Amino acid sequence: MGLLLTFIGLQSSKIVVKDEETMVTMGNLLGLEPVLAISGLAVIAALHFRNVKGSIIIGIMVTAVAYFAIQRTWPTR
Repeated sequence: MGLLLTFIGLQSSKIVVKDEETMVTMGNLLGLEPVLAISGLAVIAALHFRNVKGSIIIGIMVTAVAYFAIQRTWPTR
């Protein structure tokens, strides 16, 4: 089950994309989504290393705010 969730996350962040010949291939790692996903994972790892409680939630929130700030579109609901 964990491998399936990992694969879905990699597809959502566009690190893994569809390919006609091999079914999946590596996406553009310098795009917005992959860079934010990798940096968000780094924030979570750094906070977890420093034993910060709620490191996963904090990392998710920091990554979400960074995404909306870069896109300049904020959720209305």
